[in-house]
Amino acid sequence: MTYQAYIDSLPKKRMGAGCLFFDDNDRFLILKPSYREGWLLPGGVVEKHESPMAACIREVREEMGVICRPKRLLCLDYVGTKDNYGESLQFVFWGGVISINDVEIDNKEIVDYCFTPAKRAVELLVDSSKRRVYWSLEALRAKETFYLENHERV
Repeated sequence: MTYQAYIDSLPKKRMGAGCLFFDDNDRFLILKPSYREGWLLPGGVVEKHESPMAACIREVREEMGVICRPKRLLCLDYVGTKDNYGESLQFVFWGGVISINDVEIDNKEIVDYCFTPAKRAVELLVDSSKRRVYWSLEALRAKETFYLENHERV
C-alpha cells in the first residue's frame, strides 16, 4: 500500500462550527432554518480544506450578513455514530455582542431569527444542540473551553 492509499483509507469525520452571539440586553441569538424543524445556532458544515473557524466566519456571513471574528472556542463536541449520520466534531465559538440591526437573513436558508433569554433559546433549539449550547454557555461563564462527547462534558 502506498502512503497516499493509506491516507485515503483513513476514517473521515464530518465537522460543524457554530457561534454564540448576545445582544446588549444579554439575549441569545438563534436562527430558524427553512430546511428543518426547530432553531439553530448560526453556523454550519465545515467544507473540505476549510478550518472550523473559517467555516464559522463564512456561515455567519452567509446566514445573517454579519462579518465576525470569533473571540475563542467554547467547546468541542465529539458526536458518535447515531442513525445514519456518522461521527462528527462540532465546534462552538464565542462571537461576542451584536445588535439586532446587524442581522440580515436571506429568507431562503434562514427564515427567521430572534434574540431571546438564553434559557428560552435552549428550549427552542433542536435536540442535538441543546446540551452543546448549555455547556458552551457554562464555558463562557467559566472562561474555559470544554470538551464534550455526545453533548456531555467529559
